[in-house]
Parts: sequence; structure tokens; C-alpha cells
Amino acid sequence: MPEASAHSASPPRTWRPMALWSAGVLLALGLAWFVAAMAVPCHQGREAAKTKDTERLGPPAEAARKLAIYLLVSRLRPRGDEEAIRREAALMLFSMAGDEAFPGLQSAVSDPDEHIRDLAVQSFGMKYPERASETVPLLIGALRDRDSQVRYHATMSLGFTGPPAAKAVPAILAAIRPSLKNQYDVWLYAVDSLPRIGRGVPEATEIFAEALGDADPTIRQNACDAISRLGPAAKAAMPELEALLNDQDASMRRFAADMLGTIGDQAATDPLIAALEKETDSFSRTTIFGALGDLASPRAVEPLVRILQSDEGDGRSGAAWALGCLGPVAHEAIPALEAALTDREESVRAAAACALGAIGPPAAPAIPALERALGDAEESVRTAAAGALEKIRGLEAAE
Repeated sequence: MPEASAHSASPPRTWRPMALWSAGVLLALGLAWFVAAMAVPCHQGREAAKTKDTERLGPPAEAARKLAIYLLVSRLRPRGDEEAIRREAALMLFSMAGDEAFPGLQSAVSDPDEHIRDLAVQSFGMKYPERASETVPLLIGALRDRDSQVRYHATMSLGFTGPPAAKAVPAILAAIRPSLKNQYDVWLYAVDSLPRIGRGVPEATEIFAEALGDADPTIRQNACDAISRLGPAAKAAMPELEALLNDQDASMRRFAADMLGTIGDQAATDPLIAALEKETDSFSRTTIFGALGDLASPRAVEPLVRILQSDEGDGRSGAAWALGCLGPVAHEAIPALEAALTDREESVRAAAACALGAIGPPAAPAIPALERALGDAEESVRTAAAGALEKIRGLEAAE
């Protein structure tokens, strides 16, 4: 009985000490793993970035891994000196040529530092266009980044990726109009990227054309810039450009005239002539004269001759210059140009002589008047007359 009583009084065994011991072992193992796998590489990556020395990190794959770990871990303290060190680490990662840097750059797209995100999205187009299946979804997300520079370079990288980036086109188009509020944003590179991708140019042109009528001058100016970069596709914006000839802002009117001349469709001749007749800004008038010369439409000859025979000093010289740009098309203006060789304004006389030379042999009836102009009091007129005679007669006849 006493023995039984002593046995029953002994403390019962429990699982808690064993569980605590096991947990301690696991914690120690986890801490050791963290130190080996994260803390040490993080420190090494930081020191390499701080001293700008990648050689101390080992082979490229190891260097990329350590830099990526440092960038990931250090997100918790990105201020002060650490911010500069982190940016240097990202630049070192970006500078690596091989695929070993790709995982770190993938992670960097979501970094809190916009400079690091920017480097990451640039790298996808410049270094990894063949990995479109992995980069395009990340770049589509970057089109919605809060930083305009990141959005701009995301659009650039999609362009460098080319046709494999086709599924990003709706996202680019959706981002264009809001981006027109900023100088560097999606709109600026969309005009280059969409042709590279091979889709979306007509839709983008429509967006830019519509933005020409926006009340915000920044949006209108950026839309102008975009249209000027579209090349032949800008022809679709002609109705909006013709309407812009009546804008209250003279710079907008000049842009519209210049673009219509660059596009080269003679259908813009009549709107340009109508704009010229009521334009009061001298610089805008000069731009319209140039546009009419670029279009080289016979319909421009009569209104230009009217201006040449008017009392407008700047208008007369601009009209003579534009007639010269028309070349042989302006042959009906020869009598008026010949008469202008005796105009009171030196600029008109010189421009008329140049125009007759540009018309070429059909301007032969004006040869006597040009010969008299060789004795003009102004050197510019004499030089222009001599050049015109060479073109009309041919070099041998002039000699």
C-alpha cells in the first residue's frame, strides 16, 4: 500500500516541454536560415552598392541574387543615405547583361522608389524583349503607375517589345488622354510604340485629334506635338487641324497650318486660303504661305497673286515666296512676279526674282526684267535675279 501511494504521487508526464524544445530548435534553424539566405546576402549587396564594387559579390548570378535580396529587404527603410545606396544597387542590377538579373528586376517593378521602378521597366524593353510573356503583364500594370516617368518608359518598353506586346494596346490607348496633362507620359512614346507594335495608330490619332479642342492649353499643345510625330497617319486628323486654323491662340493656328502643309493633301488648300485672308498675325501668315507652297496646288495661285498685288508689305513678299515654292505650277503668276521686280520693298523684289527662277523656263518672258534687276541697288535682289536667269536659261546660256 505505501509503495502504491508513493507511485501515485509522482508528477504526470506532459508534452509541453518537448513542444517548447522543438519550437526552440525550429526557431534557431529558421534564424540560421534567414541569416544565411537573407541577412548575409543583403549585407553583402548593400556594401557592394555602397562602394560601387560588384566584383566582391562573386559571379554574375550570385551578384544579381545578392543585389535583389538587398533591394527587397531594404524596402522597409528607404530614406536618407539608404535611398541613394538602393538606387545604386538597382543601377548595378540594371547594368547586368544576362538573364541572371531578370528576377530582381521583376521584383523591382513594385518597389516603393519610383527611380527603381523606372529602371526596371526600362530594362524589360531594352534587355528582355524576347521575354514578352513575362514582361508585358508587368508593363501593362506600370502604365497605371503613379509616376509619369515610369508610365512613359513602360510605353517605350512595350514598343521595343514589338508585336508580342499587342495585348497591351488597349491599355496604352486608355492611358493616352489622361497622360496628355503631363510633358513626359504615355502619350509621348505611344506615337512611336504603337507603330512598332503594329496596332492602335488610327485609334491614337483619333484621341489626339479630339484633344486639339480641349480647353486645357497643355493638353492641346501636347496633342499638337503628338500629331506632329505621327507621320502619314496624321492625315486622319485633317478636319480637326482645319478647324484649328480658326483658333484664338496664334501658336495653335501656326501649328495647324504647318501640319497641313506637312501632310501634303491639296484638299487643305481652300481652308488655308480662307485662313490667310483673315489672319492678322504675321508669323501665322508666313506659316500659311509656307504650307500653301508645300501643297503646290494650282488653286493657290490666284489668291497669292491678289496678295502680291496688294499694299501689304509682308504679305507681298510672303506671297511671292509661296509662288516660288509652287514652282512651274505658278506659271500664271509670271506677269505679276515680273511687275513685282520693281516693287518698293527689297524683300518683295528678291522674292519675286527667286520665284521666277523656281518656275524655270516658262518664265522666259521675264528675262528682260530680270536683266534690269541685275542693276538693282540691293545686293540681295541682284543675287536673286542672277540665280533666276541661270535657272531659266540654263547655266551655259547664263555664262
